[in-house]
Amino acid sequence: MRRIQLSFRGSKLSYINTETGTNNWHSEENGTHLPSRQPHASAFDRILRAHIAVVDRTMQHASIFEDYGIFKAPTDWAAPTTLAAYPGLNGEDNRLKTCRRLALAYATHGKPLTYTYLNPTELQDKKVLFRGVDTSTLAPLPGSGGKSSKLLLNFINFEETPQTLQVRVTLPRRGIYSGERIGSGDTYAASHSAVRFQAKPIVELFVGLGPLESVQYILDRE
Repeated sequence: MRRIQLSFRGSKLSYINTETGTNNWHSEENGTHLPSRQPHASAFDRILRAHIAVVDRTMQHASIFEDYGIFKAPTDWAAPTTLAAYPGLNGEDNRLKTCRRLALAYATHGKPLTYTYLNPTELQDKKVLFRGVDTSTLAPLPGSGGKSSKLLLNFINFEETPQTLQVRVTLPRRGIYSGERIGSGDTYAASHSAVRFQAKPIVELFVGLGPLESVQYILDRE
């Protein structure tokens, strides 16, 4: 693992971590007497949280690399919708499920969107949350100058029971928004669906979440 932290005349630059993750031999049971229902998934969850807490930019050790990876190597590289999650060990949660849950909760950036929970009583004392951001407010990427136009609406369930999030969100402008919804599923094809709705600019969304699952809407205004 290589870490880079630079400063110039008192201005902090990005803290970049080029590798993080676990393989199938990393376990919460290594070096501890605490039992864990998902020792391998817990180890991956713990190391990702540690890096999200302190770095500006980080990446998984490898998206596709045998028992380190998030995805299995596809049989047909020309058919990306068949790409499948690398399975969790012994029936535990796979790395993709853990990575998406943490990324959607803590590592999506942009101007926050105003929102209100419509079912606060049901959510009381529950570890569930909504996070909505407008990525068009982010600075261009260094080098390429690329800009994003997407709205990201993230729904995350940290509970081990199914939960429903009912949210009223104010989008930047009135109009028709369309894009994709990414939910649970071990392949892109299984987890993806197209969405399109009108915002005035308020929109109300009702999203069911399985245990420890997350859902993301990736939207553009038409």
